[in-house]
Amino acid sequence: MPLVSGEWAEVRAAAIGEVETHTSAQGKAQVSAIGEAVRASGRRLPSRWLDWVLHRLKHEGPDRVLTHLSRLSERCQDQELDKKLRHLATRRDLMQYKAHAPAKVTTRSVA
Repeated sequence: MPLVSGEWAEVRAAAIGEVETHTSAQGKAQVSAIGEAVRASGRRLPSRWLDWVLHRLKHEGPDRVLTHLSRLSERCQDQELDKKLRHLATRRDLMQYKAHAPAKVTTRSVA
């Protein structure tokens, strides 16, 4: 403990704010490319489809998203789309954003 004003004081380190996790740029680009391939095959996707998928990926993990993308791929029957989906699926462990998110830090003032 350091000596402060002639008294020993307990010092606690505290982080300011919290670290926010984001989906990686590469993962976002891959999901976006799959959406573009689906649209190019003549299928329609909602205008905010990419936002929805990335939100699910960030907060719920890759399982639901990969299932959704797999179903889209089955409907489109596009080999290039299948290839993109397989590549994304091999990165499943890297898409566990929630598991890799830092714990929230609470701050307290020490009197």
